[in-house]
Amino acid sequence: TTSSKQHEQQQQVLEVVLLLESPGGGVQDYALLSSILSRLRTSPYLHLTICVDRVAASGGYMMACQANRLYAAPFAVVGSVGVIGETMSLYDVARRHGVTPVIVKSGARKAPLGSVWG
Repeated sequence: TTSSKQHEQQQQVLEVVLLLESPGGGVQDYALLSSILSRLRTSPYLHLTICVDRVAASGGYMMACQANRLYAAPFAVVGSVGVIGETMSLYDVARRHGVTPVIVKSGARKAPLGSVWG
């Protein structure tokens, strides 16, 4: 019947296909787009498919994880590649001059990022 065809058309789910290539970077740089992709994924009328040809690392991985379906080429790098940071330690210099650190943190297992105290 005509009404069942209209109902079927109204219930159609559209598919958004995104080709994602990202060598990574700070997760903060990808937060906005990741949240938009998350909204697409949870929409009842959209299906989000993400395809990775070469690489989706760090923030790109975070975006890839928002997909309803994720397709990756056989040798694509998809995942968190780890975190590396560099900072100077002024602990010995400060200690020689009688300077001691005061570190404020929200929990016993928290560590300040980029601390110059070692």
